[in-house]
Parts: sequence; C-alpha cells; structure tokens
Amino acid sequence: KFDIDLSKRVKLSVNINPSYTTKESPSENLTNFWRYPTWLPYKHNDLTAVFVNQNPQWASIQPGDYAHPRHFIDLIYNGTYPDGSQLILPDGTTFTPATGSPSNSAQNNPMASLLSHDINAKSYGLQSGATLNVNLLPGLDFKTMNTLYMKYDTKLDWSNRNADGDGIVNKGIYYDNTYLDLLTENTLNYKKEFENNSLEFLAGFTAQQTKSTNTQTTGLDYPSDNITTLNNALFIDKSGTFGSKNQVGLLSFLARTNYVIDAEYIKFIFSLSYRKDGSSYFGPGRKWGDFPAASIGWVVNKESFLNIVDWIDKLGFRASYGAQTNFGVDLALFNNRISLSVDVYNSVTDKLLLQQATMAFSGVPLSWNNIGSLYNEGYEFELAATILKSNNFKWSTTSNLSHTKNEIKELGNEAYLLNYGERNEIYKSVVGGPLVQFFGYKTDGIWISQAQIDASGLTSDLPSVFKPGGLRLVDVDGNGIIDTNDRTIIGDPYPDFTWGFTNNFTFKAFDFSFTWQGVQGGELINGDPNYGETKSRNVNYNSNRWLSPENPGDGRTPYEEIGFNWMLTDYVVEDASYFALREVNLGYTLPVSLAKKIGLSSLRLYSSAQNVYFRSASGYRGINSEGRSTSGPYSSALVAGYQRGAFPIAKTIVFGIDINF
Repeated sequence: KFDIDLSKRVKLSVNINPSYTTKESPSENLTNFWRYPTWLPYKHNDLTAVFVNQNPQWASIQPGDYAHPRHFIDLIYNGTYPDGSQLILPDGTTFTPATGSPSNSAQNNPMASLLSHDINAKSYGLQSGATLNVNLLPGLDFKTMNTLYMKYDTKLDWSNRNADGDGIVNKGIYYDNTYLDLLTENTLNYKKEFENNSLEFLAGFTAQQTKSTNTQTTGLDYPSDNITTLNNALFIDKSGTFGSKNQVGLLSFLARTNYVIDAEYIKFIFSLSYRKDGSSYFGPGRKWGDFPAASIGWVVNKESFLNIVDWIDKLGFRASYGAQTNFGVDLALFNNRISLSVDVYNSVTDKLLLQQATMAFSGVPLSWNNIGSLYNEGYEFELAATILKSNNFKWSTTSNLSHTKNEIKELGNEAYLLNYGERNEIYKSVVGGPLVQFFGYKTDGIWISQAQIDASGLTSDLPSVFKPGGLRLVDVDGNGIIDTNDRTIIGDPYPDFTWGFTNNFTFKAFDFSFTWQGVQGGELINGDPNYGETKSRNVNYNSNRWLSPENPGDGRTPYEEIGFNWMLTDYVVEDASYFALREVNLGYTLPVSLAKKIGLSSLRLYSSAQNVYFRSASGYRGINSEGRSTSGPYSSALVAGYQRGAFPIAKTIVFGIDINF
C-alpha cells in the first residue's frame, strides 16, 4: 500500500494485494464411512478373497485388492474355513451362521474411493485499488476510488480406474473459472460550518461491471492413472462438458445531505439520501429502481437536563426509514468504560419470486411469479466494556445478542406452499407463519406390543403405521384415523437468538483474545437416519431401543427397520442449538524502536486457532448441528434446515507474521 501527497490539495493512495491458495477436498461423504460394515476388511485377505471367488463374477479377486460390500452379495457365510474346518468362537462354541448373505449393498468401499479419487484446486487472485482525493475549493472535495478484483480458479477432480466401481474407467473433470470485477465510485462532498450547525452534501455516481467465465471438461478412459492431462483421454464426455459466460452491469446515482444542529445544550442530526440503481439483469422498462431514505438522531446528553451528569458520556436516540425502519439507542458511561448499542428494526419485502401452481392445460405444473410478501423484525444488542486498564495491562470485552423473525403476509392466491426435500421430508410455507416450517407427523414414543395397538382403537390406510417396535403417530385431529390430515407443523429452522462475546487482553507487547459464539433454539431435520446402516450401527439411534414386547427399551426408541418412515415425522427433528469457542489469538508486537532499527515500521508475530471447541445441544444425535445440506435440485429459499452427512467442525491453527515497511 502506498500513500502519496502530490500536493497539499491532492492525495493518492494505491494498494495491491495478490493471493494464492491451494485446497485438497475429500472425495467421500462422511456418511459413507458410517455405512461401511465393520466386519469388511479394507483390502481382501486370503480368506475373504477365496470366499468371494465362489461367485464367478469375482473369480479374479486377489488378496490385496480393495474389498467392496457388493463382492459378498448372494454368498452365504456358514462359519466354515476354506479347508473345511469350523469357525470356533473365543468361548469355545461353534459359530452359528445367520440367514442371508453378509452384504446386500452395492456401495463402494469408501476408503478405496477416498484413496483412488483426488480433488485438488488452486486459486490465484489480485485485488487492487487506487483512491484520489482532490480539494477543489474550501469545503468542496472530489474523491474517486477505482478497484480491480481478478480471480482465476482451476480444479482437477480425478478418479482412478475402478475408483467408483469395478469396470468403471478412470475420469478427469477439469474446471477453469475466471472472474473480473471493475468498480468506480466518484463523489463530490461539500461541507459548511455555521455558528451552531453544519451542512454536508454528497453527490456522485458508481459504475460496476463483473464478468465471469466458467468451463468444465470431462475426459474418460486414460491409458494410466498416472497420466492425468486431458489430451491423454480417449473420450470426451459431452454430458459433463460445458461452459458459460456472464456479464453484469450496475450503474447508480446517489445523493445525501446531513444537517447537524449543535448548539450549547442541544444536538440533532438529520439525514436524507436517495439512490437510483440500474441493473442489466432486468428487462427494458424495468432496469431502474428508486430508493429514498431518511434518518434523525438526537444526542440527549447535550441537553441541559443531562449536561450536569458527568458519568454519562453519550446518550443518543436515532431513527431511520427506507428499505426498512430502524430505531436505535447509543449509551456510553464512566469515561467510555461501558458502552451499549440497541437496534430494533422491521421491514416488508414485496413481490417475492416464488413458484406457483398453474392450470393443467398449460403443460407445466409450476411457474415463477412475483406473488410473495414477507415481514421481518428483530433486535440487536451490543455491549462493550473496559474492565481493567493500567499502564501495562488492559482487559476489554464485547458481547452481542440478536433475534430476528419473519412472517409471510401473502402468497398471491395461495394459502400455503408445500416443498419436498431430498428424503421425502416436507417444508410448508403458510400465510401468517415463518417462511419455512417443517411439516409432518407428531410421534408419541413407540408401539410396545400388538395388544397396545389393538387397544388404541385407531385405524389407518397409511403403510406400516401399526407395527410393534415402530413409531407411534399422534392422531392430531382426534377422529380415530391416522391419515394425512394429521400432519402438522413439527419445527422450523429459525433460532430464538444468536449470541457472541469476545475478550481482549494486552500486556506490554503481548496481546491475547478469544471469542465464543452460539445459537439458541431452532431445529433441523437430520437425514442421516434415513440410512439403515446409521439406524442399526450408530448408538445414538439404537441405544436402549425396542427389541420385543418383553424388552421394550426406553419405550421411545424404535427398532430400525420396523414401522413408519422416520423422515416423515418429528422423530428426525433435532434441536439445532450450539455454542463454540470460535477463535483464540496470541500475538507479540516488536517495539517500534527495535522495528525501526531493522528498517520496518512495525512487526508482529501471531498465532491463531479457530473452532477450538464445539458443543451441540443435549440430545442432538448427529455430529455437527451447524451443518446443512440443501444443494442441487433441493436448493431453494423455501427448503432450509436439512442436514445429512455433516462433517465435524474443522479445527485450524495458523502461525503468521505481519510486516509493515
């Protein structure tokens, strides 16, 4: 970064920030490791190879080859070694085989896939900017700021031969993405001081253009897994090869005026602003939008009735109206040792772009339409305090708390919209309710026995509703029939509040800080128990489960493969609360006198750790309650809160040095 004074009236600032990153991503979802049978070896040994050779399809399998669950389909293990001897268990008894084959899964060995499949990416970036300030006349300044952001990403997703299944050729997927963003901001700013007030006026325009180019090329069947360049592919997969170009322009005109009354015992701040934005995204006649706003602030501690209260350093009220309405209070006490900021806001967003059902004769079931209206409201608190302060030591803390809620005001002519997720879970948007709600059946433990089912007097045409060991659905409407009319709201993804606090310590040249952050309330839909392997092998889902009427477990945990579909009920709705030690920092700043001796203006050594500790809510049965999965065809503003295969929170430790010349 370079700051240059060209003259007393002209200043130029230039900064250049290049970057380079590399990233290696896992090629397997964590869920697939959960699903992997514990008895299956990572690679075939002498015994398993001979065993699967019984199937002519796997006659070529040798010890040392990857072992996949499909190798064991349709084979019966009877506890006999290849030499004919019987398997004797540690207690001296003879092994009694279970009926059926050891495996019925066609899934790959996830470790084999992980070691045979590499995803490596590189990213090159450049962010630069130049700012020119010119004082044209007393009180009148011109400022132009121009920035350039360039990024080039390249990635190779490589799969060895047989990585995704026996007989599947090796494959390379090549990604090349370029992104260019140009922005210019130009303003004239006029300031005038009067006896007891001041006026500031700003006018300007901004122009921005972004260009992006994305290409993906897929090559198939290479002569060797060690030759990964595209020119060695025997075939180009046209279904996996495509490209796109996108260019967007944004032009804005803006104006703002501030007027401050700053008399001896009174201070008011008035502000008016106006923006006119045009975007190339929109069609002719609809490219421009107008956005006026107004605000007022009152510095109460300037009033005569508070002027004599010396322990109040600041007390101010503010209000604004534009895209949303906001009211705020700012307070500082005891020589600014304690400060508090409170904001309350609400807004209404009209003409939401949503899909709406159409008439059958149109030939399409849904069409996009501007039919929605959404109301948002919330509050934010921020409290800061300097707890201890001396010549060599300082301890300060900052904490925040926020809450927001939304409510659908209208959906065109629709009373509600239903949206289906990845595993048959249902999301409902209802006028008068939040934007997304989980919709399904409530449960009340499990059916202990057939006698309990018979005594209930309930009937149903739904599949697998009345099974001992299965989930017990609630007859919500009380008519004695379990049917789709008994579906109801079973949760939503919106937290009651989010919070965080940071503590900062300095002792001479050392600095230390840590940050805690958390979310309280809100729910998620856990998609992991849709898999039989998770239900049968994860103790969070099978501990103290029902086994028989005589061994009912805790009366609330169903047997994994019995009864009604879990994914349609509140049994998979989990508390999404969590708290985490997000960041810990430790640094040392070299004294200025020593830094200057080695030709530097400053030097700081530091170490930083992220996600040091993470704790989900009690009763949560997954790994990471913060994780969500709504990608692909299920990605929608009306589908939220679904989780499957969430990885643990990654811990990161960074060591670095900051040098300024």
